[in-house]
This record gives sequence, C-alpha cells and structure tokens, in this order.
Amino acid sequence: MDRMGMSEATLFRIDGEATGDKNMQWSKMLIRSSLLLLAPAALLTSSADAFLTAKAVISGGPNGITGQALLVQDGAGNVIVTLSVKGPPAVLMPGRHGVHIHEVGTCEPPAFTTAGGHFDPGPNGNSNTITNHPYHLGDLQNLSINAQGEGAFVDVTTRVSLTAGDTSVFDANGSAIIIHQLEDQQACQAMFPGGPCTGVSGGPRLACGVIKLIR
Repeated sequence: MDRMGMSEATLFRIDGEATGDKNMQWSKMLIRSSLLLLAPAALLTSSADAFLTAKAVISGGPNGITGQALLVQDGAGNVIVTLSVKGPPAVLMPGRHGVHIHEVGTCEPPAFTTAGGHFDPGPNGNSNTITNHPYHLGDLQNLSINAQGEGAFVDVTTRVSLTAGDTSVFDANGSAIIIHQLEDQQACQAMFPGGPCTGVSGGPRLACGVIKLIR
C-alpha cells in the first residue's frame, strides 16, 4: 500500500450541507449513489464478507453535538463512510471540520483524548497527529457544516477494513470516529517540512463515536 498516495487509496469523495429534516435524507441519498457506483466492483467477488456494516453513534456529550457514521464494506474492499452530524452552531461552527478514525474505541467527554491518535496500524504505522499527518490510514475528508450547525458527507476509502487483518478497525482496542473543532489542512509536512505541525490536523476534539459492527 502506498502510504503517500492518498488519491490512489481514496476512490472518491462527496460532501455537502444539509438543513432541517433533510439531513438524514441527504446521507441516505449519498450512500445509495455510492453503492451504485461501486456495484460493478462488488459483483466481481463472491466474498462472504461482502457488504459488512458498522455504525458509530456520534456524541459531543454536554456540548449538544449528535450524529451517526455508517461504514459499509463491499466485496471489493471499498469502505463507504457516510457521516451525518448536527449541533449548536456556537459549538459546531459553520465551516470545515476535520474527521478521522482514531486508534482506540473509547469516547470519554469532554476532550475525547481516550480515543488515542489517528488510526494507523501496522509495523510502519505512526498514529502521532503531528509527525505523520496527513498519511494516517484513518485520515478522512473534512466535514462541511452549514449555518444551522448541520452537515453530511460520504467518503470512500480502501485504507481501512471491517474484516480481520492488519488494517481492521476492529483490532484489540477498537476504533472511533472523531469530529474536530477546526479544519484539517491535510498538508502538514508539505506546509512545514521538518517543522512544527501542531493544530493543522483539526485541533480540539468536539465529538466522538465508537465504531461497532452491525453485521
């Protein structure tokens, strides 16, 4: 796997803003579109693990942020991450927010530091959010939040897995999805070669959800 080739590992990305009751409808529409686009690849395999599904219930605890992440893995190994989040605009401010899969499936508010660093398993893994960003396997796209404090996206990646193996999010201590306060600039080492990268991967953690296998 090319750890530097983010564009090769991530097939396509869709993000957008949602309002009111349309938030969940938007998420459903996005994942249906994604499954249709990926269907030809899925049909090429007869894997018993086709279309495994996992879910993370997103919560910011006392800050009022709520949401859900749905992860669907098809038979070709693509993992479709559909995220829908809302919260008070004073907390979940309009703009772009970093989203990552983190290396520990524990979410203790308010700081959510128990989720550990960014998911990056394996002998060459480095979960440090400063020294190896944005090349962690769990690094996802930014989430766009509208003026009502709502947003959704679909991200498709081959860098993580819902099945057993080196890149499985269901390792010994599990995994979690974190929503950050700031935008992930996704170019730390390029912006500051050899220098400090603190804060450019999203800053403080606003909400967290433990990833759990559904089927």
